[in-house]
Amino acid sequence: MNALKIWDKTNDLIGQTPLHPQYFVIKYQKHILKKALPKIQGEVLDVGCGRQLLKGVIEKRGHNYTSLDHPKIYTRQRAERKPDILADIADIPAPNSLYDSILLFMVLPHLQNPPRGLKEIHRILKNNGLVFISAVENYPAHALPDDYFRFRISGLTVLCKEAGLKPIDSRSYGNFWEVNSLNFNVFLMQTAKHLFDKTKNVALTIAAITLLYPLMIVSNITALILGPLDFIKTSRLVNFVIARKNV
Repeated sequence: MNALKIWDKTNDLIGQTPLHPQYFVIKYQKHILKKALPKIQGEVLDVGCGRQLLKGVIEKRGHNYTSLDHPKIYTRQRAERKPDILADIADIPAPNSLYDSILLFMVLPHLQNPPRGLKEIHRILKNNGLVFISAVENYPAHALPDDYFRFRISGLTVLCKEAGLKPIDSRSYGNFWEVNSLNFNVFLMQTAKHLFDKTKNVALTIAAITLLYPLMIVSNITALILGPLDFIKTSRLVNFVIARKNV
């Protein structure tokens, strides 16, 4: 098992605890899935499926799960299973009105043309079908070079309406302290990666991580303590929209 596989396993183990540097965004992704699951039904398409972590939970509920990812991007996800469909979201090889539910979890920020992608989603979604969209509002650059946009909740609803999708539910998650904690933690992680990329010195990189990791935990705990003190509520981490296709 290589280092990246070990990282994936570690993420799965501690991702929902403050021991993880990206704790807050993982926490809200899990919360969004919990909100979405009761409404997901029928033929389900998971766009940007990555490691297909949702396959089991969706099939367990009796739905038909189809995975889709970009033919180039999916190889970076270290997925053990090949997606059912390898295609660009702007040109999905599927007939009109095929799916009851389409998942777009953390996908739109990585599209060069989100409106075009949403119009294609509208095409393959059944009438009265639902699309579930989550996207980061504040997050450092990542997954480069395929990182293009950040979305406010108002921006997501406008994009849905322009694509012919009617937003029926929208929620924002995170606060000032969590946003800044996450940005700080990702900065530390990227610093350690930059050190390794420049030096290829494993021992030095491990020493740097050993030094930086406690700072990430302190950052998370501090944000948890100070979170209730965000009275302004203008800093959000993740936004979530459910939209329906009505013809």
